[in-house]
Amino acid sequence: MSESSWAARWLDLIESVPAFDDVALRRGADYAAFDWQLDVEIEAGRATTTASSGKRMRYLAVIVVPTMDDQQIADIVASIAAKTERMAAVLDGELPADLDHVLDIDPNLVVPSCSCQSVDVPCKHAAAVAHLVADAIEDNPFDLLHLRGL
Repeated sequence: MSESSWAARWLDLIESVPAFDDVALRRGADYAAFDWQLDVEIEAGRATTTASSGKRMRYLAVIVVPTMDDQQIADIVASIAAKTERMAAVLDGELPADLDHVLDIDPNLVVPSCSCQSVDVPCKHAAAVAHLVADAIEDNPFDLLHLRGL
């Protein structure tokens, strides 16, 4: 993952979320990397995964983020539509680098949760969601726009 990638920028944001500490993020990264059964579902304002521990233990892990308002969305659409080369880049699956404000999210408004009963809050399952989102964004930067409500 390149340092300037959208996925790296997402992880920078996640590292600033007060609910997460280094231990939780490290455990979540390991869990996301080594559990091949984890898939992330991204929708406006939330990303979820169903994690498991054994055959009967299944947990719903979620990260909630604020969506952009109508004006922010209109500004992004206008920015992309303003130049033909920007529109072409978007159609090729590239998100323009100058749309940094997509990640202008107050870290205090990023809320991880999980249905497991772990004493670690947030648990490795919730932290794994953050890393799964980074993986999804690395594959398709538009998942970030979808997460933010576009």
